[in-house]
Amino acid sequence: MLRKNKIIRKREEFGHSLGWATPKKDKNLIKNQCTNVLLKHIKIYLHNCSLVGCKYLAEPRRPWTERIFWIIVHVISIYLLGHTVYTIYGQYLQSPIVTTLDTHYYPSYNLQFPGVAVCSINRISREAATRLARNIFVANKSKIKEETILDMIWSLGDVYSTVYDVASEPVDIDKLLRKYYGGPYDMSSIMKDLTPRCEDIFVSCKFDSRSQDCSEIFDFLETQDGFCCTFNYIRNRNYKRSSEANKPDKIHHINSLGAAGGLSVILKPLLRDYFFPILPLQGWKVTIFNPNDYPDNTSGGVTDVLISPLMEAFLQMDAIFFHSTDGIRNFPIRKRKCVFDDETDVYRGYTYSDCIVNCRVKDIWKTCGCRPFFYPESTIKGTSRICDMTDIECLHKNKAKWWSPLPNELKAGANITESFVCDECYPTCNDVRYQVSTSCLQLKTGLYHVADRFNFTVEDESIVHVYFTKYGTLKLKQDLAYYWYELLSNIGGICGVFIGFSLISVPEIIYFLILPLLNCRGRAPNGHRMNPAKNEPATVHALYWNELQPRSQNRKGRRRRANVVGSDGSDKYTVRALEEPGPSLGVTSSSSTLHPIPWSPYRL
Repeated sequence: MLRKNKIIRKREEFGHSLGWATPKKDKNLIKNQCTNVLLKHIKIYLHNCSLVGCKYLAEPRRPWTERIFWIIVHVISIYLLGHTVYTIYGQYLQSPIVTTLDTHYYPSYNLQFPGVAVCSINRISREAATRLARNIFVANKSKIKEETILDMIWSLGDVYSTVYDVASEPVDIDKLLRKYYGGPYDMSSIMKDLTPRCEDIFVSCKFDSRSQDCSEIFDFLETQDGFCCTFNYIRNRNYKRSSEANKPDKIHHINSLGAAGGLSVILKPLLRDYFFPILPLQGWKVTIFNPNDYPDNTSGGVTDVLISPLMEAFLQMDAIFFHSTDGIRNFPIRKRKCVFDDETDVYRGYTYSDCIVNCRVKDIWKTCGCRPFFYPESTIKGTSRICDMTDIECLHKNKAKWWSPLPNELKAGANITESFVCDECYPTCNDVRYQVSTSCLQLKTGLYHVADRFNFTVEDESIVHVYFTKYGTLKLKQDLAYYWYELLSNIGGICGVFIGFSLISVPEIIYFLILPLLNCRGRAPNGHRMNPAKNEPATVHALYWNELQPRSQNRKGRRRRANVVGSDGSDKYTVRALEEPGPSLGVTSSSSTLHPIPWSPYRL
């Protein structure tokens, strides 16, 4: 039984493959084959690649000193290439957006005519103040004399500006107004009634070479200086979001050039009506601003011009159009440092001025619990209470902070408490800035007659002309520093300068190096697929012939053995007899090469 099991085990080992040699997996041999394949293809790649100087590394008769020289050259070139590409890409990441001059001659007729606000230096009309004092006195709400009430009304001017000292009797006028109105009073309505009216200020108006009704082209709206006469100002009253706010507003564009084609107005100073001037002079303050913005000096983009009586002022306009392409939308706002008007909504769209004003109003509300009447309502709900005379002290105490907004890039510093920061406010990506050049002439009393202008008798009036002199304006474009194809072109050009690298080099590397590595597993050196069950490398075994024969024959026969050696994984085997040659079962021999044939146990 022991012999039978031994014979069966030998037969199983012997018949496991198609040869005398028993196959055995050799991972080291496969690894060596892959290494040889890789080295072979590297040499082929160096001979045929398009990179400069690589062929000198693989030529067989090149001395090692020359090869080392070329290796050093390539290492230095690759290092310089990597450093240069890294620097260029770092600059792109740091400043991916640039502003360039697009054209000097952008058509002016594509731009809106600027907003114009005419504000009298006198913020409280003496006539209106006297009328209010008489009404309070007649109402018999107090035993105070009418002259004293008029003096108390003068202190209402403190709500306009924070640059003057606080009046001595804000509490008294507050109590008086509460008694007169029977409770809380509307400061905005009171100041609007006390402000000089537009119909009293304007004598005549012309726009686009045509006479216009001043009451039709000018509106009495809030500005940074209170209620003023505004032209081409598309914001609705109080900026409230209502169905009316969505209606398109009439906006004037630049249609004609020269003083005759612009806006011309005759202003009457009303010198006898002065009661509370905000500046120590007489006349008007003309404000030029973007018609889409709330006119606010602290946000920039606003130009103020002071006009005195008996003066003809020529306000020659020029514009700079700032345009941003849609390519920068993919960058975050903090990276591009601007906001498109459809990305956020402050009042009706987005402007930088509106954002600063909204930020200031929110800070005033948090500090004093109210908002000045000339500011629009904040976007925070419940902030509609208008500051009255009891809030004057708080407003004056923090006046420096609210007139000093800090840029959003500025971090907290030592004087941060003296200013306020609006992190969410950025300039608009598409904006128009108006520049003003002013020239003035002194008028003489008497007849004034100029063709295409006005014909009237001058007493103490002034004339203001707002106009453009050229159709071409400056256009700045904000765009990506590099589009993807430009960045690829720049980096590709640098790679070509240093090592001659191009896009064709990528498929070369894949073809010569990567694909052979993927295919080297499972391939024999001759290129055929290897079957692990049949073509694995053979190992050396000693075969004892007599053990395969019957016991009776084995006793008489001489024991022989043969050493079968596989030659580099092929299907051929070499048999070397260690003793006298015996019967060769299952083997046909031709010279020293033997071919395996299928073996069957019935032949034994």
